[in-house]
Amino acid sequence: MNDMEILIGTEKDADELGRLLWDFNKSIFPQCNDADKERPEETICYLMKDKDKIIAGIVGKFKKNYPLYVDIIFVEEAFRKQDYASFMLNKLEAEAKSRGCYLAFLDTMNVQAVAFYEKCGYSVFGKLDNFPHPGICYFWMKKEI
Repeated sequence: MNDMEILIGTEKDADELGRLLWDFNKSIFPQCNDADKERPEETICYLMKDKDKIIAGIVGKFKKNYPLYVDIIFVEEAFRKQDYASFMLNKLEAEAKSRGCYLAFLDTMNVQAVAFYEKCGYSVFGKLDNFPHPGICYFWMKKEI
């Protein structure tokens, strides 16, 4: 290591590192192929409106035959506790499943949201305490769909 140095890389360097890791992973996991890597990411978005104002919405992202990432779910406070969130989540999961997704996952910092997602069939698979601030927990949750 005497002649080696650590440098700040560029976006091109980051892409090259990604390619190197991908090639290594393919050698270990033969089921991976270049078609998996090149699949475009798709976004599914559902909205609920009241007189042209968005009152609720959900956004999911995935690649075909890969897990669905539930990126955003929001319901205006005045419209909460009316099952809008669970309705949209079910719709998002069903659409993702019809496109080949087998698993959904999400992250949240809201303890109340954890209870909601558990009612929807999600389970916590990771937790980071005191992030992003002391006294706050960051949760990762998943569900087979």
